[in-house]
Amino acid sequence: MKLTHLFYGLILIINFQVFAQNNTVKGIVKDSITNETIPGAAVIIEGTNFKMYTSFDGDFIFNKVPKGTYVITIKYSGYTNYEERFTVDQGQTVEINAALGSVVQQIGTMHATAKGLKKGSQEDLAKEQKDNVKVSDGISEASMKSQPTTRASDALGKVSGASIQDNKFVIVRGLNDRYNAPYLNGAPLPSSESDKKAFTFDIFPSNMLSSLVIYKSSAADQPGEFAGGIINVATKAPKDTNYQTISVGTSINTLTTFQNFKDYSGSNTDWLGFDNQARKLPSTIPNSFDFSKLLNSEKADLAKTMTPSWAINSRTALPALNLQLGVNRHYEFKKRSFGFYGAYNYRNDYSTQQSIRREFEESTNGVVLRSELTDTNYTSNVLNSGMLNFEFKWNKHHKFHLYNIYSVNSSDRTTIRKGIREMDNDPHIYEKASNRWYTQNNLYAGQLVGDHDFFHKKFKLNWVGGFSNIQREVPNMRRMVYQKTGMTEDDPSSEYTAIVQNNGTIPTAAGNMTWLNTKENIYSFKYDVTFDVTKKTQKKKDEEKENDEEDHKKRFKLEAKVGGMHQFRNRDFTARNFGFSRYKGSGFSFDNSLLTLPEDQIFSSEHLGLMSNGLGGFKLEEASKVNDSYQANSLLNAGFNVRC
Repeated sequence: MKLTHLFYGLILIINFQVFAQNNTVKGIVKDSITNETIPGAAVIIEGTNFKMYTSFDGDFIFNKVPKGTYVITIKYSGYTNYEERFTVDQGQTVEINAALGSVVQQIGTMHATAKGLKKGSQEDLAKEQKDNVKVSDGISEASMKSQPTTRASDALGKVSGASIQDNKFVIVRGLNDRYNAPYLNGAPLPSSESDKKAFTFDIFPSNMLSSLVIYKSSAADQPGEFAGGIINVATKAPKDTNYQTISVGTSINTLTTFQNFKDYSGSNTDWLGFDNQARKLPSTIPNSFDFSKLLNSEKADLAKTMTPSWAINSRTALPALNLQLGVNRHYEFKKRSFGFYGAYNYRNDYSTQQSIRREFEESTNGVVLRSELTDTNYTSNVLNSGMLNFEFKWNKHHKFHLYNIYSVNSSDRTTIRKGIREMDNDPHIYEKASNRWYTQNNLYAGQLVGDHDFFHKKFKLNWVGGFSNIQREVPNMRRMVYQKTGMTEDDPSSEYTAIVQNNGTIPTAAGNMTWLNTKENIYSFKYDVTFDVTKKTQKKKDEEKENDEEDHKKRFKLEAKVGGMHQFRNRDFTARNFGFSRYKGSGFSFDNSLLTLPEDQIFSSEHLGLMSNGLGGFKLEEASKVNDSYQANSLLNAGFNVRC
């Protein structure tokens, strides 16, 4: 026998053994009366690590179950537990079809009161998806706890059909952020970006959330301003028990933690997530119209008020810190109850990323590389959030919720660039640059929610009033650029020189400074009324039985729903762009030696305006455009009616 034949024979034997050992246990879980599938039921093979929840269609499957005899247990809130003993043989598929009976069915005519599904549980979310006429997917509070998620953006990345861009923007079904509509507790959220319709979901800590649901299909009672999906973020509501939680955690990033980390001098409250006005535009700077009328000497004097430190510092990056606090209280007053849930979250982490930017150009000699720039980004992120939610139950028919959340999310990025331009020519242009970019998002969102039912739930009224305010600031984003020309970077015939514009030229490179501010408010009110117009197929009194099975067969449910929504949105965006230029005038010239100074010295106060040596230093120029700032508002009124 040839060795090749022996080799293939062994492979066939091994494959046969592998597939023969694929012992499978599968089945489906249904309601014993309605025969409807039950999603979200817990399925456990006792004495093993095999555990899962039933899918949206109520089925489950376990692969590679070892040979033996086991007991399977199926649990679901409101139903009695199901248990069955079974045996798995080698290469066998065992099917277990379980029919669960509800607690009410088991105790006969006894009257009992049972609580509904636990809010935020996987079972609750699965039931909501099953009962909802809209196509949806999401993640529950329980799932967020069991998986490593610290922010809403982390959790949304685990939802089917959704992905995360830049660790904060959500893409649904391949459609980017502008095609998605963000909501908080049923009320719309403003855009957190200045130049596009988008929302940064990293602003919500996951420990404050009850669920995240993405609605992917349209419905009459939902806004139609989306193509990807409606993303509803639900925060935690007060529970019926008193408790408090505290959690302190840390993590390390091998690329960043305990490594050299670059930053610059900002404000002494950056670690809290907000700037204490250290980066603000000096109050002596006039508006753009008045600035354009200033003389060069006046612009030189104003340059002396722009004295932030341009130095890049080095330090050691510390591990990330995550602090979470929560407290829940519940009070009973006869038939009424009151409760509140408060939470606080603080997170500070560091990251280092490197990217290479290459530019190619097609020529007669083929495709050539024109430039190669390496950017190293050192980023410090801070999330500082507080939440306080209230619940008041007047009685079992009337309930009110007040949700409040305030979140500060900041990102402080220092970028160091080094590279070569004009690589296809001799000599080359060598470049080194740095950028200091601080961004702060302040969000307040509040919703007042009411749920009412009248006439034994024949008439239901639900309403949501919301107010959201977001303020995004980019204070004093600064850029520095040095270049030199030579055959090699070490060429002694030239040295690095700051790229500062000439007198009267709009500044675009070294010494460029930008201030951006976005404010947006949304006022919204949504309401709907549901009428139960259920009809009976027979009106005879003697046929009105309390037996659940017979009543289910003889009745069908029909509801009429009408409602409306009103929304007012306004936005105010301002931008100021400044930079330094070379100051020279009648009787004095610019001191060119300043251009070779390092970035921690070049724009120091003694080099601004007319210097003590009689030469010109740097003066201030503004590059703001008329269309850099704008104001906008919109008013939306909508109504709907539907039967289901």
